[in-house]
Amino acid sequence: MNRQLVAAPALEPVTVTELARNLRLLLAPNQNYDGAEVDLLATLIKAAREDVESYTQRDYALKTYSEAFASLAAQLPLERSVTEVVSVEYLDASDTGQTVAPTDYYTVTVKERGCIEFKPSFIYPDLANHPEAVKVIYRSGFSDASLVPQTIKQSIVLIASHWYENREAASVTGIEIKEVPLAYRWLLDAHRLPALG
Repeated sequence: MNRQLVAAPALEPVTVTELARNLRLLLAPNQNYDGAEVDLLATLIKAAREDVESYTQRDYALKTYSEAFASLAAQLPLERSVTEVVSVEYLDASDTGQTVAPTDYYTVTVKERGCIEFKPSFIYPDLANHPEAVKVIYRSGFSDASLVPQTIKQSIVLIASHWYENREAASVTGIEIKEVPLAYRWLLDAHRLPALG
Protein backbone atom coordinates (compact mmCIF):
# COMPACT_ATOMS: atom_id res chain seq x y z
CA MET A 1 0.00 0.00 0.00
CA ASN A 2 1.14 3.48 -0.78
CA ARG A 3 -1.13 6.34 0.39
CA GLN A 4 -0.57 9.87 -0.86
CA LEU A 5 -2.49 13.05 -0.13
CA VAL A 6 -4.05 14.35 -3.37
CA ALA A 7 -6.08 17.29 -2.01
CA ALA A 8 -5.54 18.96 1.35
CA PRO A 9 -8.48 20.12 3.48
CA ALA A 10 -10.18 23.35 2.45
CA LEU A 11 -11.72 23.85 5.91
CA GLU A 12 -10.53 23.10 9.43
CA PRO A 13 -12.79 21.66 12.16
CA VAL A 14 -11.97 24.67 14.38
CA THR A 15 -12.09 28.29 13.21
CA VAL A 16 -9.58 31.03 13.97
CA THR A 17 -12.37 32.85 15.82
CA GLU A 18 -13.02 29.81 18.07
CA LEU A 19 -9.33 29.59 18.94
CA ALA A 20 -9.05 33.37 19.47
CA ARG A 21 -12.03 33.23 21.82
CA ASN A 22 -10.40 30.42 23.82
CA LEU A 23 -7.18 32.45 24.04
CA ARG A 24 -9.21 35.50 25.13
CA LEU A 25 -7.96 37.47 22.15
CA LEU A 26 -11.60 38.06 21.26
CA LEU A 27 -14.14 38.64 23.97
CA ALA A 28 -17.11 40.12 22.11
CA PRO A 29 -19.77 37.54 21.15
CA ASN A 30 -20.84 37.19 17.52
CA GLN A 31 -17.66 38.84 16.26
CA ASN A 32 -14.99 37.29 14.01
CA TYR A 33 -11.33 37.55 14.91
CA ASP A 34 -9.36 39.60 12.41
CA GLY A 35 -6.39 40.55 14.57
CA ALA A 36 -2.72 40.60 13.70
CA GLU A 37 -2.19 36.91 14.44
CA VAL A 38 -4.77 35.35 12.10
CA ASP A 39 -2.09 33.54 10.09
CA LEU A 40 -0.35 32.23 13.21
CA LEU A 41 -3.63 30.98 14.70
CA ALA A 42 -4.59 29.30 11.40
CA THR A 43 -1.19 27.58 11.27
CA LEU A 44 -1.54 26.38 14.87
CA ILE A 45 -5.02 24.99 14.16
CA LYS A 46 -3.73 23.10 11.11
CA ALA A 47 -0.74 21.70 13.02
CA ALA A 48 -2.94 20.71 15.98
CA ARG A 49 -5.45 18.97 13.68
CA GLU A 50 -2.62 17.08 11.99
CA ASP A 51 -1.31 16.01 15.42
CA VAL A 52 -4.79 14.80 16.45
CA GLU A 53 -5.18 12.89 13.17
CA SER A 54 -1.76 11.29 13.53
CA TYR A 55 -2.50 10.21 17.09
CA THR A 56 -6.01 8.85 16.43
CA GLN A 57 -5.33 7.48 12.90
CA ARG A 58 -8.52 9.24 11.71
CA ASP A 59 -9.24 12.26 9.53
CA TYR A 60 -11.28 15.17 10.89
CA ALA A 61 -10.96 17.53 7.93
CA LEU A 62 -12.01 16.37 4.46
CA LYS A 63 -9.06 15.21 2.34
CA THR A 64 -8.59 13.26 -0.86
CA TYR A 65 -6.12 10.36 -0.96
CA SER A 66 -4.69 8.10 -3.62
CA GLU A 67 -3.76 4.66 -2.38
CA ALA A 68 -1.83 2.29 -4.64
CA PHE A 69 -1.75 -1.51 -4.84
CA ALA A 70 0.25 -3.94 -6.99
CA SER A 71 -2.79 -6.09 -7.83
CA LEU A 72 -6.55 -6.38 -7.68
CA ALA A 73 -7.70 -8.61 -4.84
CA ALA A 74 -11.20 -9.43 -3.63
CA GLN A 75 -10.66 -6.74 -1.00
CA LEU A 76 -8.44 -3.67 -1.08
CA PRO A 77 -8.01 -2.47 2.52
CA LEU A 78 -7.47 1.27 2.82
CA GLU A 79 -5.45 3.02 5.51
CA ARG A 80 -8.18 5.55 6.38
CA SER A 81 -11.96 5.59 6.76
CA VAL A 82 -13.85 6.41 3.56
CA THR A 83 -16.35 9.22 3.15
CA GLU A 84 -16.57 8.73 -0.61
CA VAL A 85 -14.78 6.70 -3.28
CA VAL A 86 -13.87 8.93 -6.21
CA SER A 87 -12.54 6.14 -8.43
CA VAL A 88 -10.82 2.76 -8.65
CA GLU A 89 -8.31 2.83 -11.48
CA TYR A 90 -5.83 0.33 -12.88
CA LEU A 91 -3.23 -0.13 -15.61
CA ASP A 92 -4.23 -2.97 -17.93
CA ALA A 93 -1.76 -5.41 -19.50
CA SER A 94 -0.99 -2.87 -22.25
CA ASP A 95 -0.24 -0.10 -19.67
CA THR A 96 -3.45 1.73 -20.51
CA GLY A 97 -5.34 3.41 -17.69
CA GLN A 98 -8.81 1.98 -16.98
CA THR A 99 -11.50 2.77 -14.41
CA VAL A 100 -13.57 0.17 -12.59
CA ALA A 101 -17.29 0.92 -12.76
CA PRO A 102 -18.73 1.90 -9.34
CA THR A 103 -21.34 -0.83 -9.82
CA ASP A 104 -18.54 -3.46 -9.69
CA TYR A 105 -17.57 -2.90 -6.05
CA TYR A 106 -18.82 -2.03 -2.58
CA THR A 107 -17.27 0.38 -0.15
CA VAL A 108 -17.22 -1.27 3.26
CA THR A 109 -15.77 -0.48 6.66
CA VAL A 110 -13.44 -3.00 8.24
CA LYS A 111 -12.17 -2.20 11.74
CA GLU A 112 -13.24 1.42 11.18
CA ARG A 113 -11.10 1.76 8.03
CA GLY A 114 -12.33 1.77 4.47
CA CYS A 115 -12.16 -1.20 2.16
CA ILE A 116 -13.04 -1.77 -1.49
CA GLU A 117 -14.75 -5.13 -1.93
CA PHE A 118 -15.34 -6.36 -5.45
CA LYS A 119 -18.67 -7.96 -6.27
CA PRO A 120 -18.65 -11.69 -7.14
CA SER A 121 -19.66 -10.80 -10.71
CA PHE A 122 -16.56 -8.62 -11.23
CA ILE A 123 -14.25 -9.97 -13.93
CA TYR A 124 -10.64 -9.38 -12.91
CA PRO A 125 -8.62 -7.93 -15.81
CA ASP A 126 -4.98 -8.68 -16.60
CA LEU A 127 -2.83 -5.93 -15.10
CA ALA A 128 0.43 -4.30 -16.00
CA ASN A 129 3.43 -5.59 -14.07
CA HIS A 130 3.78 -2.46 -11.96
CA PRO A 131 4.03 -1.94 -8.17
CA GLU A 132 1.25 0.66 -8.39
CA ALA A 133 -0.95 -0.96 -11.03
CA VAL A 134 -4.12 -0.20 -9.03
CA LYS A 135 -5.08 3.14 -7.47
CA VAL A 136 -8.04 3.95 -5.28
CA ILE A 137 -8.88 7.65 -5.05
CA TYR A 138 -11.06 8.42 -2.04
CA ARG A 139 -12.11 11.11 0.40
CA SER A 140 -11.77 10.77 4.14
CA GLY A 141 -12.86 13.06 6.94
CA PHE A 142 -15.73 15.39 7.75
CA SER A 143 -17.07 17.82 5.15
CA ASP A 144 -18.98 19.71 7.86
CA ALA A 145 -17.17 20.91 11.00
CA SER A 146 -20.39 20.64 13.00
CA LEU A 147 -20.21 16.84 12.63
CA VAL A 148 -16.73 16.56 14.18
CA PRO A 149 -16.98 15.19 17.74
CA GLN A 150 -16.73 17.94 20.35
CA THR A 151 -13.91 16.11 22.16
CA ILE A 152 -11.85 16.29 18.96
CA LYS A 153 -12.54 20.00 18.51
CA GLN A 154 -11.67 20.62 22.16
CA SER A 155 -8.42 18.69 21.73
CA ILE A 156 -7.47 20.80 18.71
CA VAL A 157 -8.22 23.99 20.66
CA LEU A 158 -6.22 22.75 23.68
CA ILE A 159 -3.18 21.86 21.59
CA ALA A 160 -3.24 25.06 19.52
CA SER A 161 -3.75 27.17 22.67
CA HIS A 162 -0.88 25.40 24.39
CA TRP A 163 1.42 26.04 21.44
CA TYR A 164 0.34 29.69 21.27
CA GLU A 165 0.98 30.31 24.97
CA ASN A 166 4.08 28.08 25.30
CA ARG A 167 6.37 28.61 22.35
CA GLU A 168 8.93 26.23 23.87
CA ALA A 169 8.66 22.46 24.43
CA ALA A 170 9.16 22.81 28.20
CA SER A 171 8.35 25.36 30.90
CA VAL A 172 10.81 26.55 33.52
CA THR A 173 9.59 26.73 37.13
CA GLY A 174 12.33 28.07 39.41
CA ILE A 175 15.26 25.81 38.63
CA GLU A 176 13.16 22.80 37.67
CA ILE A 177 12.31 22.22 34.00
CA LYS A 178 9.09 20.31 33.36
CA GLU A 179 7.38 19.26 30.18
CA VAL A 180 4.02 20.98 29.89
CA PRO A 181 1.31 18.30 30.40
CA LEU A 182 -0.66 17.43 27.29
CA ALA A 183 -4.01 16.40 28.77
CA TYR A 184 -5.67 16.51 25.36
CA ARG A 185 -4.45 12.94 24.77
CA TRP A 186 -6.98 11.77 27.37
CA LEU A 187 -9.74 13.25 25.23
CA LEU A 188 -8.37 11.55 22.12
CA ASP A 189 -7.89 8.04 23.50
CA ALA A 190 -11.56 7.15 22.96
CA HIS A 191 -11.18 7.96 19.24
CA ARG A 192 -7.80 6.30 18.65
CA LEU A 193 -7.51 3.40 16.20
CA PRO A 194 -4.70 0.87 16.52
CA ALA A 195 -1.84 1.30 14.09
CA LEU A 196 -1.87 -0.85 10.97
CA GLY A 197 0.72 -3.52 10.52
